[in-house]
Amino acid sequence: MQPPIRRLDTKQKRRLIKAGNTRKKTVPLKNTTTKYGAITKWFHWIIFMLFFGQYTTATIMNWMDPGTTLFGVGNSGWVAWHKSFGLLILGIVLLRIIWRKTTRLPDWANGLSAWEKVTIHFVENGLYAVMILMPLTGLLMSAAGGHPTPFFHLFSIPGFSHPNSVLSTIAWFMHISISYVIVALLAIHVGLAARREIFEKDGYIKRMLP
Repeated sequence: MQPPIRRLDTKQKRRLIKAGNTRKKTVPLKNTTTKYGAITKWFHWIIFMLFFGQYTTATIMNWMDPGTTLFGVGNSGWVAWHKSFGLLILGIVLLRIIWRKTTRLPDWANGLSAWEKVTIHFVENGLYAVMILMPLTGLLMSAAGGHPTPFFHLFSIPGFSHPNSVLSTIAWFMHISISYVIVALLAIHVGLAARREIFEKDGYIKRMLP
């Protein structure tokens, strides 16, 4: 004789559904063979947001008239924020590289062609290089100009006691040039992901989504 079938009430069904959804959304901290872990995703998106913020503050700095304020902050204040976040980006990028070198990567996504793998590898290495060079050239530009580089009122890296205008100009030119290189590399990076999502429809972009 079979035992009687137990019927679940509405609350019990909701709890089971919620528990199932929670298990599905759980993201491992470290990378696996098929997906990126939570730490790698955190590095990816926080660096993206910080760089977006840097481009925004740079635009504000360049377009503000002397003596004016925006959101109660003058031009010198925006410059200080820009420098502080630049140092923060440098620190986070270095941590990101250490994490990248000490943890495994997921296997290549299925369906990637040889040229896509080469392009992805090139863009990845290029982005790591410019993400380090960008804040370093900004720091050199500031220091060579005799200006300090503050870090959120916690400490400040002093400028050269004897400013070097030539070195500051070279660092400025490199800083601006690298900003365009970053935009170009990001365009290729986003374009590849969008191509997979639009034409291949293989869920490639979901590997790095939060």
